[in-house]
Amino acid sequence: YEEKRKDITDATEYNRVNILVPFDANSTLITCGAFKDGYCEVLDINDITNSIYYESNILIGPRQGEKSVAFIAGTSSSTYLLVGKKDDDAKAQDTRYSVVSLWNTLQSQAGGIFSIFAEGSDTIIQSTVRDVEFVGGFQRVSPSESYLFLNVKTGSERKVLVLWMNSSKGKKREIIKSLQAATIRCCSDKARPVLVACTVIPSVNSVIWAGVFSAQNQQDPENSALALYDIRSIKGRVKGFCAYGENPCGSE
Repeated sequence: YEEKRKDITDATEYNRVNILVPFDANSTLITCGAFKDGYCEVLDINDITNSIYYESNILIGPRQGEKSVAFIAGTSSSTYLLVGKKDDDAKAQDTRYSVVSLWNTLQSQAGGIFSIFAEGSDTIIQSTVRDVEFVGGFQRVSPSESYLFLNVKTGSERKVLVLWMNSSKGKKREIIKSLQAATIRCCSDKARPVLVACTVIPSVNSVIWAGVFSAQNQQDPENSALALYDIRSIKGRVKGFCAYGENPCGSE
C-alpha cells in the first residue's frame, strides 16, 4: 500500500522521472527528471515528502525515452552519482558524444552538489559512436570498481561492451581517466550481439556477471541465451571510447 507520495507536476507539463538512486550512506534518495528543463531533488529516504534539496534547469538523465543507468560510485569519503546514457543533446556536426558522467552528491564537494566539473573540465566519458544503449551497471564495494554494460551499433555491426573504472580514486577526473573496456561476446554456437538484460551475482573472490543475449531473430527458437562471465579483470580499450579530451579517442 502507498505510504508516502511525492508529486512534481503542474497543469501544463507531466513529470517523467528518469533517475531514482538511493544514497544509503546519506539516508537520502536522489531523483531527477525531465520536468520543465530538467531538475534533480534530494529526498529524505525515510520520508520522501521531506525535500532536502531541489535544483532546476539541470538534466542528468535522458531527455527522451532511451534507457539509462545510474548508481552511487566512489568511496565513503568521495561519493558521486555515475550516469550512463545516450547523448540527447548531440548535434549533427558532433564527432564525439557524452555517454558517461560523474556528478557530485554533496554540497561540500568542490563545485557543489550536482556539479559535473572537476580539475578544470567536465568529468565525462566520450564516444565517437552515436548509437549506444545502456542496459545495466553496478559498483563493486571492495575494491571500489564501477562497471557499465551497453549495446553499441556502428552501421550494421552490433556488439556488447563493458566499461570499467576505478572508483577508489579520490578525484572524479582520476576515476574517468582510469577507464578500461572490453567487448563481451556470446556465444560459441552463434553470434548474439545484443544484450537484453543483466545482473551481477554476489561472490567473494570473483565478479560473476550474467547476461541475456539476443541474436535479434524472433523466428529462431535459439534466439536468446543466458551466459555467465567472470569479469574481475577488465583490461584494455575499445575503439571510440575515452576520457574527456583524450586524443585519439580509444585505441582498440
